[in-house]
This record gives sequence, structure tokens and C-alpha cells, in this order.
Amino acid sequence: MLEYERKPADGELALAPEKVKVIGIGGAGSNVLDRIALHERMDDGELLVLNTDVRDLVSSVAEDKIQLGKELTQGLGAGGDPDLGKEAAQKTADEIRAALEGKSLVFICAGLGGGTGSGAAPVVAKIAREVGAFVVGFVTMPFSFEGRRRLEQAESALVQMEKCTNALMTFDNDRMGSLINQKEGIQQAFAAADQIIGQSVGAITKLVAQPGLVRIGMDDLLTALKNESSRCLFGFGQASGDNRAQEALKAALKNPLLDRGQMLNQSSSLIAHISGGETTTLWEVEILMNELSKYVNDDAHILFGVSSDKKQGESLSLTIISSIGKAGSSQLNEPVLDIEDSSEIEESIEGEGDAEPEFGLSDDSDKEDSVFSGEVPEPFISDSDEEDSDEEDSDEEDSDEEDSD
Repeated sequence: MLEYERKPADGELALAPEKVKVIGIGGAGSNVLDRIALHERMDDGELLVLNTDVRDLVSSVAEDKIQLGKELTQGLGAGGDPDLGKEAAQKTADEIRAALEGKSLVFICAGLGGGTGSGAAPVVAKIAREVGAFVVGFVTMPFSFEGRRRLEQAESALVQMEKCTNALMTFDNDRMGSLINQKEGIQQAFAAADQIIGQSVGAITKLVAQPGLVRIGMDDLLTALKNESSRCLFGFGQASGDNRAQEALKAALKNPLLDRGQMLNQSSSLIAHISGGETTTLWEVEILMNELSKYVNDDAHILFGVSSDKKQGESLSLTIISSIGKAGSSQLNEPVLDIEDSSEIEESIEGEGDAEPEFGLSDDSDKEDSVFSGEVPEPFISDSDEEDSDEEDSDEEDSDEEDSD
């Protein structure tokens, strides 16, 4: 039986907008920030873009901008060199620290594999942790056709990001094709990927910032994401109409950041937050949560929240956040490990040999996903359920033998 942990709406105060910072680093991070600023309703946070390339920096619609390594790169970018991107961020550390001072929740959006994103993102995450913020990272991994060197740089940066963030979500660019129709243009594909990350940032901010009937706070977020590594899963779905509860769950399970729902049965803890307009009913909430419980382990710790937002009108949304791996520490005041040199990271990756990569990083094209594009995973069946099923089958066989006698 799954137990839901409920908190009253009149608990701790909602997180103030000025306590939230959303940072886009490099070209990919800047694109995500532009998507959030132009298309997502982001009223609960401040936007900041960091880049070594002054042309991309000027073209961004974000109000707050910081040029990384102004004298080092001369505004020409990092040239795909993570070491240069790291040095540029370190030389601008004081300015970055001043922009993050007093923030409670910091999002870092970056594309890994290039110079600025791979080199600067771990440095910025480390600074954010040092000023006491809860740091959530959203990073994209390069296409497999971009070559081994770029993938190795991305993997090195990913290892560093795991050490410097409280929560880390990855999006594999190879999955971008599943987001659109084959005949749609490449611009639509990148826009769809940016939209997923933008929705994710907005959903988490809304989850902890807005008051609700059953509210989820920063302490709940810490509990749900507490594990040895910072890797976690995320799903967001929104729907309207007669079957909006079922459709919202289906959309959330299809989210690429949730690994298409495949790994929910490995989750030790999970946040499920439902938000809707004034027409949201208790019946819809119960249906949605009962269906979601079929995909998670019976021992999973579920933190459940509900909020009402008039801006959503007739739509209903579901946010799923889940940690993977063994339970560990994810406290804000926990010391941040020093960022290793990229050469040391690369040596450790090469030493892993044929070890199976973590989800979202596999480039083995011969293996088919257990959940195809547009499909919802089969509900998780525990061992106890299988035993009950076997007992029922044996009872049916005995019954058949009696009938034959």
C-alpha cells in the first residue's frame, strides 16, 4: 500500500520569486532561456544568461547577462575547448557569485560537449552550492553522430555536474527525433527539446514557489532527491477535456526526461504534484494517483501535492520528480567536492572499459528501447503480484481438474 505524505497549505511560506534564478550557459543554455522568456509563463524567477560568445549574449532576450572571460576569449567563444570555458568562468567567479547571492533555488541549463557549457556549467553549479542554493541542472548530451571526442567531453562534464548539483536531469539529443513528425523541420525539433526543458524549469519552480491545498516545499524536494548521485528523473504532462487526468499522466510518462517512464520502478522516492483550475475534482486526483501507483515500487516514498491555479483554466497538469540510485545525502550545507581536471575524468571514463552507460547516454543503436516513441510503459508488477498471479493460476488448474472428474 502506497502512503502519501500530506502537508497543510498554511505551512511554510511560498518561495519568493527573487529567491529563484534560472541560468542559461553557452549557446544551448541561452536558447532554453529564450524559450522560457518568450513562451513559458515564468513569473516566479529571474533569468540570467552566461556566455563567452558576445554575439550570442547580445542576441539573448534575457535581461541579466554576464560575459565569461571577457579578456581571455575576447568575446569569440571557447572554440569547443572545455578547459577554456572553465577558465573563463573562474575568471568571472566574483561576478557570478554576486548574481547568485541570496538565492534559494538555482536552475542551470547547458548543452554538454562543447566548450562553454561543458567547462563553465560545473563551475557555476559549484558557486551556487557554495552560496547555499539548491541547484537543479538540466543538461543535453550531444548527438551520437557528433563524434567520440565531443561525447567524451560531455561525459566528463556530466561527472563533474553530478558532484556539484543537488539534482541533475539529462536529455539525450538522439531522442529529439521522437518529439516531432519526420517531415517537420530541424528548427521544430530543437524548439521541442527546448520546450521540454523550459516546461520542466517552470513546473519545478511552480511546485515549490506557489501555495497549494497540499503543498510541496523545499524540504520535500530535498527528501525526494536524496541519493548518492544527483541523477534523477522528471516528467511533466498537461491536458484538458473529459479525460484530462489520464491524458496528463500519459503525457508525463512519455516525457524523455523521465526516460519514458521505464525507470520509475527503481525509484526510492517520488514527488507527484497535481495542478489545475477551479474545476479540478477529487475524483480526478484519485484516478491519477491510483494509475501512477501502478508504475512505481510498493516501497517507494511518495510525496504528494495539489495546487489550484486560475491561470490554467480547464487544464490539469502533473509533475513527477524521482531520484534514482541508493539513498544518500542531498543537504544544502553539504560540502561540494572539488571539480576534477578534465584529464582525470577522461582517464576514469576510459578505465571503465565496456561498462554499461547510464540511462540517456547509451549510443548502442542495436538495442531497442523497451518503450517506443509515443507509447506508455506497462505498469510495474512487483514480485508479490507475480506470486499472487501464480497462485491464482494453480487454483484455476485445480478447479479444471475437479470439473473433469
